[in-house]
Amino acid sequence: MSDQAEKRDCDRCRHKASIVCGYFNSGHYCPAKALNHSPDGTYIETDLFLRPGASVYLRVDHQTPNNGSSGVCKCEGHPTVALAEVKWCRELSHTGGFNYGVGLKYYQPAY
Repeated sequence: MSDQAEKRDCDRCRHKASIVCGYFNSGHYCPAKALNHSPDGTYIETDLFLRPGASVYLRVDHQTPNNGSSGVCKCEGHPTVALAEVKWCRELSHTGGFNYGVGLKYYQPAY
């Protein structure tokens, strides 16, 4: 089995949003761009290396007028504020834009 095999439980919606992110409770946040999401996670690009296993805080900073959506979003968009676990963080090879691509899994609220 390949390391690149699909491990997601939910399909992703292509939905762009400008966000801020940082290690949870650090008080230091940086700009990032969310490119897709599902009810249980999201993919972002940022200049901040985020350590796998770490808890991060995400907040929507500004959404494009049409929410950057492509197709039908069953998730009703990105959560406005979320806590997530870093599943992986990879350096991006393209020039321009952000330096890291990051896969995040949202923490589920305890009831």
